[in-house]
Amino acid sequence: MYYGKYIQAGNNANAGYLPEDADKHLRDGLRQPVPQFGDRPWRRRRVCWDSDVPEGDSIAESHPNLQGLFIATGGSGHAFRFAAVLGRYIADRFENKESEELHKR
Repeated sequence: MYYGKYIQAGNNANAGYLPEDADKHLRDGLRQPVPQFGDRPWRRRRVCWDSDVPEGDSIAESHPNLQGLFIATGGSGHAFRFAAVLGRYIADRFENKESEELHKR
């Protein structure tokens, strides 16, 4: 039984690619402080394809199809600050010692 999250690479590795919903959210956010810039064309844009997940959690899981491959990331763009704590949880997950609650996340 696999409770982890499936990981799938994006279908566009172009760093200049910006999904439509991301463009909309950026423009909406820009219109709040400076409305006159909300519809201007982007001069340059770039997406950091981090290992963000919708829940904002880090990824620490055995690969469901490749025996012996364990994936652990800081991910979510801010987890480097929690490296010491994450290390303990990653080690517990690797050794199948984590709590049931964490295992299901």
